[in-house]
Amino acid sequence: MMRKIVAIAFIIIAFTSCKRAVIFEAKRTIHESTWHQDSALVFKVDITDTITPNNVVYEVTNNDDYPFANMYLFTTVLFPNGKEIKDTLEIGLATPSGKWIGKGWFGTHKTAFPFRMNIRFPYIGTYTFKITQAMRCPSKTLNGVTNFEMAIKRR
Repeated sequence: MMRKIVAIAFIIIAFTSCKRAVIFEAKRTIHESTWHQDSALVFKVDITDTITPNNVVYEVTNNDDYPFANMYLFTTVLFPNGKEIKDTLEIGLATPSGKWIGKGWFGTHKTAFPFRMNIRFPYIGTYTFKITQAMRCPSKTLNGVTNFEMAIKRR
């Protein structure tokens, strides 16, 4: 009986402590699975801790209509003090043989990848993350992307 109580307590602590480690999590749905180059996905994050290291993770969900094996993204981060940094990322979504890397079923595939690992936010306040797709498509639209998620987790 005592073992069962200890096991249940351990499971409850494990699940609640993991959830506490996530300080921000949000998902944006891409309308009709078509992401236009001019459509920025915006995430506003309130930061209150400048000491604890964090990991910023992106997750892309694509379907079988996605025409490429990779994806380029432009990310702009606006700091509470007005400073702005920009970065270009390439993420792999499929192997060279064409097999999707992400987990999923029924034609959808989720691929998580780090944006920044082990970072400390230098200021208390609201940080704005703006993400746009940077693929060179003739129509400037990228088909087959259904969702984009961002999470910030305590290290």
